[in-house]
Amino acid sequence: MLDGLSRVFFSWYSNSMARKKFLSSEKILATALTIADQAGMEGIGLLTMRKLASVLGVEAMSLYNYIKNKEDLVSLMVDAVIGQYKVPSPSEDWQAGLAIRARSMYKTLQAHPWAALTIMPRINAGDNSFTFINTSLALLEAGGFSLPQADKVLVTIDSYTYGFVLQEITFPISPAEYSQAAQSYWNADLEARFPAMARATALVAQKEYDGISDFEYGLQVVIQGIQKWD
Repeated sequence: MLDGLSRVFFSWYSNSMARKKFLSSEKILATALTIADQAGMEGIGLLTMRKLASVLGVEAMSLYNYIKNKEDLVSLMVDAVIGQYKVPSPSEDWQAGLAIRARSMYKTLQAHPWAALTIMPRINAGDNSFTFINTSLALLEAGGFSLPQADKVLVTIDSYTYGFVLQEITFPISPAEYSQAAQSYWNADLEARFPAMARATALVAQKEYDGISDFEYGLQVVIQGIQKWD
């Protein structure tokens, strides 16, 4: 029969083995994404291997049987997010395809607020990243663009999309507060020094204009402004 100490050890060992049995790369990645998403813009900075292990109910060292380090984990997370982008078929009309692509990126980045700043500095995050780039280039090439032209178009669209998301999620005032904020900013001195800005602010204060940025409007401006050139 097991004595008290042996029973404690056996219980700990059994529980440890059970946790390891259900640990996998997929579960680690899914949990890391959840933690980062819940933390918002600061998601990657607040995600630590110790915190991840705690949520999973394992020792931090157990994670290294599945991933090399935090940098490796972040690369997997970025690739997982890019894998949620909708990749337009090269058979699509190129303008329609670019719109589908950008809207998908926008919705995905809204769902993962930490991702925009984390994706941009990474040249290669994995197969999903390569697939997205490859299919996007093929879409534009099929639409009559050279590959150098296609690359410039994608940089333009992506700059707009990532930039819009970053502006939206970092702006310190919520849309519901725009009118009240405009009322507090508007004054005679503002009108005298910056008349155009004062008139725009007055429109928001009086709720004649909501002041809310429109992703779709800007997207159409960018896409319609793209021309094929020699």
